[in-house]
Amino acid sequence: MEPFNGKNLEGWNLRQPRDRGKWTVGAAQVDPQIPRDDRLIAEERTGELINRDVPSVDIYTVVKFGDCSIDLEFMIPKDSNSGVYVMGEYEIQILDSFGKKDVTWSDLGAIYEAAVPKANAAKARASGRVWPSSF
Repeated sequence: MEPFNGKNLEGWNLRQPRDRGKWTVGAAQVDPQIPRDDRLIAEERTGELINRDVPSVDIYTVVKFGDCSIDLEFMIPKDSNSGVYVMGEYEIQILDSFGKKDVTWSDLGAIYEAAVPKANAAKARASGRVWPSSF
């Protein structure tokens, strides 16, 4: 099952009031006006779940899942810090860890405060990444 339909936010809730949420559906790309800053903009169309601005609010699925395999595809701007909560308990850390020699439980791919990633898999800022995880 794929929890995101690629068209709208149907099947998703925001942890805080919707008017504070900056989530949309579109296509993320580096802002051509400020390429050195690695800021992302959202082109309006279907395809990707995008957090347009910070600070925003947590988003989560309406449906509850058990054991699963998750492939996360993400693009983050410079100095970003985020995460994906799994089973309401674990957070897969999404952090701009590019260039770090030694990674900790708070870097990209870690299970936040629980497990250190085996290696630093961070790519150049604002490039796409795919991160497979099993729970």
